[in-house]
Amino acid sequence: MPFGLANGPAVFSRALKLALGKLANYSKSNDKDIYGVSANQNGVVAVYLDDMILPTVTIQEGLLLLEQVLELLKRANLRLNLSKCSFLKTTVDYLGHEITAGTIRPGQHKIECVLGFKTPTNVHEVRQFIGLASYFRKFIRDFASIARPLTELTKKDYIWCWGAEQNRAFNTLKGLLTSRPVLAIYNRTATTELHTDASKIGLGGILMQFQSDNTLKPVAYFSRVTSREERFYHSYELETLAVVESLKRFRIYLVGIPVKVITDCSAIRTTLTKKDLVPRIARWWLTIQDFELEIEYRPDDRMRHADALSRNPISVNLLDVKMIDETDWALSVQLQDDGIQQIINQLQGGTSNKDIYNNYSISDGRLYRKTLAGEHIVIPKLAKYSILQKYHDHIGHPGFDRVEKLIKSAYWFPKMTKFIRKYIKSCLQCAYGKSGYGRREGELHPIEKLDIPMHTLHVDHLGPFPKSRQGNNYILIIIDSFTKFVFARLVKSVRSTETVKELTDLILVFGKPSRIITDRGKSFTSRYFKTFVMDYQIKHIRNAISASRANGQVERVNRTILDDLSTSVKEECSWDTKLSDIVWGINNTLHSVTKVAPFSLMFAHENNLLLVPTSSSELSNYIQRQTLSDRRTQAKLNIDQNMTRMKKQFDSRHKKCTKYNIGQLVLWKGGVTEEAVGVSKKLGSRYSGPYKIVKTNHVIDRYTISSVKGMRGYRKFSATVAGDTLRPYKPVVSDVDDSTDSEGHNIDRDDLIDLLES
Repeated sequence: MPFGLANGPAVFSRALKLALGKLANYSKSNDKDIYGVSANQNGVVAVYLDDMILPTVTIQEGLLLLEQVLELLKRANLRLNLSKCSFLKTTVDYLGHEITAGTIRPGQHKIECVLGFKTPTNVHEVRQFIGLASYFRKFIRDFASIARPLTELTKKDYIWCWGAEQNRAFNTLKGLLTSRPVLAIYNRTATTELHTDASKIGLGGILMQFQSDNTLKPVAYFSRVTSREERFYHSYELETLAVVESLKRFRIYLVGIPVKVITDCSAIRTTLTKKDLVPRIARWWLTIQDFELEIEYRPDDRMRHADALSRNPISVNLLDVKMIDETDWALSVQLQDDGIQQIINQLQGGTSNKDIYNNYSISDGRLYRKTLAGEHIVIPKLAKYSILQKYHDHIGHPGFDRVEKLIKSAYWFPKMTKFIRKYIKSCLQCAYGKSGYGRREGELHPIEKLDIPMHTLHVDHLGPFPKSRQGNNYILIIIDSFTKFVFARLVKSVRSTETVKELTDLILVFGKPSRIITDRGKSFTSRYFKTFVMDYQIKHIRNAISASRANGQVERVNRTILDDLSTSVKEECSWDTKLSDIVWGINNTLHSVTKVAPFSLMFAHENNLLLVPTSSSELSNYIQRQTLSDRRTQAKLNIDQNMTRMKKQFDSRHKKCTKYNIGQLVLWKGGVTEEAVGVSKKLGSRYSGPYKIVKTNHVIDRYTISSVKGMRGYRKFSATVAGDTLRPYKPVVSDVDDSTDSEGHNIDRDDLIDLLES
């Protein structure tokens, strides 16, 4: 085995065990090993890497075992360094432990390391101390409960605070370890008991064995705190969990020998014989089926030694540790900020700087800012993120006004208004989950309407409806942009072949339109439809996704036809028989915008099938129009006036869209169209993304977006969307840079430090 390889220690350990044979395998037989040397029945060699211990009861047994080991090592061509060997010792230091006859305690060298450990000043040093102390946790009763104030500091997002409770836990652990508690050495042949107990705070267990003098002594202690979920368990479940966890912890000692489990929960005795168990309890018991257990119940007054492991033995109020007072937290973070400490020192020393004296004060060792609303605690730069998390993230992500009022009522830091605004605008949960407030974005961009019939057609499908007797399921709605004349074709599906067939028949009768406006349904985005418009040289305009107002004319007609059908149809299977009458009524009724019936604008002659009395004054005016040209001229004027009025009215309720540039990341509201199964639509995200802007049209606020490669769940996607369905993606909040703060003062912490240095 060459030196320097990673598996060198494992190979070396295996070589030693092979060399020692039966002596290293804890065998009690008198069989000869591979070198022909008989193993001593009373002796066994403990080997760990290059360390060997030869424990015996008497000197004679020790000399005999030593002779056997030396002979085996000689035959294996191994040598010992005499200066590193000790013989006939009654006490030995081994792997950080001091081992004597029948007992074990922490080693003196390790204890000196604990004694010399300075009070931690950060989380890293707390972890170092807990790691050092945990090496001997089996010697300390209720270790988990004692160390809990320290382990709380190592949790993620926990605010650093070294107070009286933490200092007490630190000194208590040091005191317990330096007293060098003593445990009995484990004996596999001795009668073994496991004493357990549990509470809402923690779980505990003691491994105990009867000694030669028939006294019961502890071999090892086990304890751990309960998790947040475990604290809600029933007492029976907690007691069972204490037994299961203790057995797992002491598995290497207890597997293969009879064990008596002592508990103060009488219900556990019947768990092994119950037929119907709570699923959680059943899973726990399945994990310990390889133990030979005997459950014994003892009342509480005889289990106080185990109670100390599950209940806090020192007066540590756990609720006080977690629910720390905010002013104490503010003091702790101020103590770690050099700039604030300089200001405090100047104020305590009677500074002559008027700006510091007029704007700041000290109370109970804490620095306060004088504002028009009173004195507020000064928050250091690195702690203001914690303030925003508490008053925004942790209370349901309220808006800027509420957060600003909450924070300004008690705290102050430079440029806080702008920082709060930036933090909230950069909150991803708010960006994805909240709708906009105030006036909506998006101005109206009317489509220009030439006074030429069949110049522009708006096309859409209405349905699906119940299948009629003729097999129809949909209505293909076509409306002329200028005359408002409606064509309605019954179709069986939204396939592009049927759509093209109906449009072709219309073109052969009325002529080819210059442009067609549709949505982005599959019928209008297929290759077959694209070939159709290319062959006829028709300009095809597709609306942006989730922007139905861009095809508003056909959407308005759809609503009218749907309302008329719902009031006219008596049998669902005959809905298509009423369509021709409804469309006839639309085309022969005065339009609210043009003030002319669509039929009269489309054709030069009057409709002689009017079903209303001819004596009507309105009808007389309608028929007496001079020429088709006059009617169209007046209709064009009415349309233009209506467009101007509608745009003004619409824009008054909306604001201009945010302008985006190519390459900018955005969130898209139209992307959230389908919710996952079992997820409430009201609780789901309102936006999806982020997407990248790849093409812009600032005139009509239209943008082409595409998915970002590398994002989780990426799939190739591109779409043209309206600007009012987008919002900026701002995942990062940075410090603001402004010369004044929310109170109008022009002095911030950096300025004050400069003043102090000058």
